[in-house]
Amino acid sequence: MAALPSTSPLTTLGTTISTPSSYHTAQTDGDHVGDTSALTSVDDFDEDYDQSLPPPYREAAQLPYQVKNQIQIHLEEKMYPAALSMLHSLLSHCASFSPPSKEQASQPPQKVYVPPPHHLAFVSSLAIHPRFTSAPPYEDNTSPPIRDGAAALSYLRGLLSIAGPINANFRQAFEFKSPPSSSTFGKRSRRGDICGDWSTSDMSGADSDASSTDVMVGTFAMNGVLWHRATDFWSVLGWSFWCAAFIPGRWRYWKPWIEFMVTVLEQDWDERLAMDEKMTTTTTHDEPYPMLKGSLLVNFMEDVARSRKNVLKEVMKALTFALGAGEKAVYGEVFANEKVVGPRNVKRKREEDTMLELDLENGCFGDYGDEEEDLEDEGDSQELPSSSSRSAPRVRKKTKKAMEGDASSTTPAAFRLNGGVADTIPLRLRIFRLLSAAAHYLRDPSFPTSELYQSFSDKVRTSPLPVFRLFLEAHNDLPDFVKVSLYRNIVDDLLPNGGLPDPDRVDRDTNSRNGISEVLMQKCFLPFPAGRITAEDNAKLSLVLENMLWVLYGATDITNAAGLRQAIETGIKAREAKIKGRGRAAAGSSKGASAVDRMAREMLTRSSINLRVFGKILG
Repeated sequence: MAALPSTSPLTTLGTTISTPSSYHTAQTDGDHVGDTSALTSVDDFDEDYDQSLPPPYREAAQLPYQVKNQIQIHLEEKMYPAALSMLHSLLSHCASFSPPSKEQASQPPQKVYVPPPHHLAFVSSLAIHPRFTSAPPYEDNTSPPIRDGAAALSYLRGLLSIAGPINANFRQAFEFKSPPSSSTFGKRSRRGDICGDWSTSDMSGADSDASSTDVMVGTFAMNGVLWHRATDFWSVLGWSFWCAAFIPGRWRYWKPWIEFMVTVLEQDWDERLAMDEKMTTTTTHDEPYPMLKGSLLVNFMEDVARSRKNVLKEVMKALTFALGAGEKAVYGEVFANEKVVGPRNVKRKREEDTMLELDLENGCFGDYGDEEEDLEDEGDSQELPSSSSRSAPRVRKKTKKAMEGDASSTTPAAFRLNGGVADTIPLRLRIFRLLSAAAHYLRDPSFPTSELYQSFSDKVRTSPLPVFRLFLEAHNDLPDFVKVSLYRNIVDDLLPNGGLPDPDRVDRDTNSRNGISEVLMQKCFLPFPAGRITAEDNAKLSLVLENMLWVLYGATDITNAAGLRQAIETGIKAREAKIKGRGRAAAGSSKGASAVDRMAREMLTRSSINLRVFGKILG
């Protein structure tokens, strides 16, 4: 089976940006936003665009009727290994055929069989449902069917790499909608399909039956499918980030699932953008970028608009959620009892063991129907406070050992960065890059580029210092011209409000484009401390100036090394003097606050050393 591509034109990261005009980012939405005098304009890379087109995907074909029904029966009867094995076999069969060579050009390429959207929605939910991922082991050391979740995610990755997001019709499969009513269950058409609300009539690339509508039957289809349990993608994203911070046992499984979803969003955007660019060269359209407006990302954003919420506010709330200490759990569990990751309750397990004997007269059927009871609990349970109105977690009594984290738990004043939060930083940046592209190409007045960048940079600036440093040092997750816009927003907010040289008078052309140049760094940014006297703010300012210098150094030739060295030294001394009187005050405060101050001072000292090393490199 072909491996999932790790990059795409949208996310081919490095010093060379091959996607033209992908991210024009600044405080204004003009024609030159995002360009800087110190950085090469992305418009110069237009000639390389053909090299960044999405890979050729296989054409899609609908599953044969008998095969589709057989897979559906397996899924409905909880024979998940058999269903997933059939799907893997079909995909492997297609992958074993190489694309035709030039000598075989007359032969049609091998098509890939794509399941209908309701099957993909079901399988994608198996890949993350607690029962098939983080379910606690039984007392007798037997394990729940967690391999089914891994096999489901593996299949989705393979399908994406071979068929692509459009041919696989992930947009329709990954639609958030209300669960089907129980009255639709059991109503089958003459061909044996199940009547419901999951239409397959608009499958892209597949030979779908326009008269066929499908919905899965069974308890899992009713209560376990993720796309029925949440209102939108952003509530799912916010909950997964909460797991990253406080429930590592669940984040272990949410992480690969979110990574897959972000890759789908990226590749779907890339493919649609390439199609739009191709159409503009051959035909004229009254509406620009029609394919992009049908992308999965736009659909996820429209889910928020349909709920009559502010799209930018809701998207940014999820994207920057669970970054620091003291945040409240505003997103509820997607599935019931996701917080329970520890061993099962021994007493309950013993009670279950006494029920294993068959006693038909008294209604004891062994362990048959256990799964249905668990999933029915999800549907009947009460919802936690959440933006997801379809999430229905049931609150049960739990022992301390059965909990790896709790949404109501508090964090100390001295924030300690864990591996889960660090794992989310690249994902947040990839999603932000997608949102930046959407703001640029679609030009939606309700989703302006300037507000997007200001909102994101504000959250980065106010995040705990370890998180702030991770955002700045994510060199491979954003191109330079995007980082520069973020750096400028952060620096402008950290510097004092008055008493500084006017950037417009120093370098009007660069400043109007929210860029950086050697003269701006030397006269407007480097020589000054932060506006506040805290060691944390001054450390953040030093870190962002350090990163700005390295971006500038890699993009242009330095003409006044002595002037930059002098500005660097002046700024280092100014920041040290600014926080000099804060030592005793911090020591006399709480232990958490003093720990934050000590960490900030250490980071400021290291950053000052790095700045002086940079000055020596200049010669």
